Parts: sequence; C-alpha cells; structure tokens
Amino acid sequence: MLQWFANRTLSEAVFLSLLLLCGNYLFTAFLARYIQKYYKKTGSAELAVYRLQTINKYMSTALLIATMIVEPFLMIPHILSFGEWGRLLSIVLPLLFVAIILLGNQLILHSTNQILRDTTSSRKESVENLSRFLFFTLIPILMMFLFTKFIPQEIQDQLFSGYIMSMVTPMLLIALISVLVSHFHRYMLKATPMPDSDLHRELVLFFQKLNVHKVKLYLWPTSKSRVANALVSGFIQKNIYISDYLIANFTTAELESILAHEIGHIHKKHLWIRLVFAVGAIPFFTFVGEVIEYFAWDISEMGELLMIGVAYLLWFGFLVLYVQRVQERQADAYVLEQGIEPAIYVSALSKLAQLNHTVMRFSRFDETLQTHPSFARRIKWIMSKKDI
Repeated sequence: MLQWFANRTLSEAVFLSLLLLCGNYLFTAFLARYIQKYYKKTGSAELAVYRLQTINKYMSTALLIATMIVEPFLMIPHILSFGEWGRLLSIVLPLLFVAIILLGNQLILHSTNQILRDTTSSRKESVENLSRFLFFTLIPILMMFLFTKFIPQEIQDQLFSGYIMSMVTPMLLIALISVLVSHFHRYMLKATPMPDSDLHRELVLFFQKLNVHKVKLYLWPTSKSRVANALVSGFIQKNIYISDYLIANFTTAELESILAHEIGHIHKKHLWIRLVFAVGAIPFFTFVGEVIEYFAWDISEMGELLMIGVAYLLWFGFLVLYVQRVQERQADAYVLEQGIEPAIYVSALSKLAQLNHTVMRFSRFDETLQTHPSFARRIKWIMSKKDI
C-alpha cells in the first residue's frame, strides 16, 4: 500500500501532501469548535482543557503519525535525486512538514486556549514559542547528519561494523547528544538567570539545607501563557527553571516544596535513568527489527508497521511513562523526607492544578499514558503518609 505513494509523480505527491496538510487543519478546526461548545455546556475550563488534551493526545496524534508515515513515501523518492544533500533534505523536509502542521494547529487553537485559560499571549508569541521548541528538537537530527557527513567513511565503517558496534555506536551518540542538548534548554524556554533578590537568596539557603550547592536558577517567562511549572535539566550542570507565573502565585513555602520535588529528581539520578531508557531503545528496537525480518515472509507491509507501532507504544507509551510516574512518586517522597509540611505541599499541588486548569483525576486508562500521576492520586498518597 505504501509503495503506491512512493510511485506518485512529483505533481501528484505535492497534491497529496497538500491534502494531508488540509486534513490535519480541518480536524483541528473541528476540534476547536467542538471544545468551545463543550466549554459552554459544562462551564468547566478544567474539563474542557482535559477533553482537548485527550483528543489531541489520541486522535490528533494518530492523524499526525499517519501523515508522518505517508509523507516520506510521497516526497523522499523525488528528494533523493539531489544527491548527497538529498539525504539531509529527506530527513529535514518531512519534519518541516510536520512542523508546519503543528504551527498551523497552534494558530487554529489559539483563540480556544484564550477562551479556556484566559491567556494573553498573541498568536505571534505562541508561534514563536512553538517554533523555538521545534527548532531545538531538530538539533539532535542535525548533529547526527553532520556526524555522517564529516566523519570519514572508513571510520564510520569501523564504528558501525559488526553486530555489537552497530548498536553501541548509536547508543553512545544518543547519550552524547542528549547531554549536549540539555545545555540548550534555557534558550528553548527563553529563560534568564534569576536575578539577585531576597527570594533568590532565600532559595539558595534552602538548597544549601538540602545539600545542593551547584544548581543554577532560571526564570522562565510564562505569565502570558499562564503556565505554572518548574523543571530540572542538565546531566552535569544542573539547572532549575521556574516559571514567573508560578512565583507570582505561590508563597515562598509552597515554592520551596515544589523545588524540593525537583531536587528530588537530582538526588535520585532520575535524569540519568531516563537517559538509560532512551539509549536502551536501540537494542530493544534492534530486537524488534530482527523479529520482523525473521517473519518477513509471512507479514504484510502494514503488519510490519503495526508491529513497530506496538513496540513503540510498549517502550515509550507504557514502560518509559511508568518509570517516569514512579520517579514522580519518589520525588514526592523526597519532599516529605526533607521535613516539608505535608499541608504546604498539598496546597502547592492543588494550586498547580488550579493555575494550569488541570483536572484532579484522570481516567484509569489515560493515567497509564501520563508522565505524572493525577493530582488527586498524589495528594491522597501524601495524606496517607503523614495522616493529614
């Protein structure tokens, strides 16, 4: 079936690509209208945001994945005629096509997000934020291409020769690129070093109490997009990014409880564990490929794609997300271990849910595909540990 797309002429490929583009946009336009009606019916921004996120996660993503599968078959046969640089174009152009879809969807959903969350960022700012994120996600791919272009072929043949080296080399490359890319997060978030202030000095003293001395604090501008969050990044130099919207709405004690959670990720080596799973995907999918090759005579082309999809869902959709939810529970436990009052931490989590218009509970199935347990489950666990 996919070979049919690969056999299209250039004009036919362009026409079908435009149909795929319009199909994604029409679905998003329908979704925006549906969510606005749903919001008027329920009067709950939290339920409407959750419904939007759920449909985006499953239906919009499925449509986007289908587009990502078909688009390369349409365009790559024509792109490869450009010679060596055609290899780069064959990687970049399908991703650029997906980026155009995502940016268009962002524009279509902009007014819906304003209605649901009372955001004040302009369409231009929303597109700039997403463009910056997409640009930095391309960096690992460009690094891989530069490796294959400028490393002599003889060295590449040695690095990738043999069964073991064909896995070890890409694993090392993924690890190296992941460490390097973590240094770009401040630019992706448009974050700036937290200026010297009473709050900054108080947070530094708090970190010292937790035996943390080499963490840099950054302010992440999200007041217009109304995102209240904090995150940790970096494998060697640890950085913590705090949204200014969170700071504006939290007490110092509540902010410290959230930052203690991020410090918990550092102390328990969670970022390194996630890197292990990213690297571990190489031998896992190598095994999946061998299974597919072994049964190739008895499996259709669509069957092979289905097996790859199931393997991807098992590894990244269930195993990796399960590990991340366990890590979130461990980071919550770390907060309590540091003597943070449970009532303060519960208040902070409740505020996070409220400020981000997040529902307190997820459906049972949907929670298995979340990076975090639901706020209700986390709060219940905290209360059970401290009897509050």
